[in-house]
Amino acid sequence: QAFQIDVVNQHSRPVKIRVMDRIPLSRSSDIEVIVENLDGGNLDPATGWVTWEVTLAPSAQKTLSFSYKVEYPKKFSIQGL
Repeated sequence: QAFQIDVVNQHSRPVKIRVMDRIPLSRSSDIEVIVENLDGGNLDPATGWVTWEVTLAPSAQKTLSFSYKVEYPKKFSIQGL
């Protein structure tokens, strides 16, 4: 799975924002979630929250991305991914 988040500053002054998204956590030792890319974000491994602290200049935009993969035995059926 890969995701992209676009943020735009439409103000005439710089803004500092915190962007948060989440990576799934596995409750089973048979299912492994592997983080591939956080694009500078900080991951809290206990909760799965990824946080980016971003300062945008006036009229600036930034694209944040993150990706992960899930590995599991063929006998499992994973819902919601």
